Amino acid sequence: ADFISNRIEVCAGGTVTFNDISWNGKATSWYWEFQGGSPSTSTDSMPVITYPTPGVYDVMFVSTNSSGTDTISRAGYVYVSD
Repeated sequence: ADFISNRIEVCAGGTVTFNDISWNGKATSWYWEFQGGSPSTSTDSMPVITYPTPGVYDVMFVSTNSSGTDTISRAGYVYVSD
């Protein structure tokens, strides 16, 4: 599992778009958890998340395909400023 986003720093109320870049086979399902984000979870391959409150937030991503399931967590991945 692996992912990127269009930004890692955003002002409060801003959005971040996440994108699955998992390798070793095309993913068939996705599960995301966004600490401090809205929505806080998603099953989209490319979710757009709003961060309403300043802080530093973790992101967790689970990618599944015919080869199995893999998880990646990034602590302090998104920085939300005032």
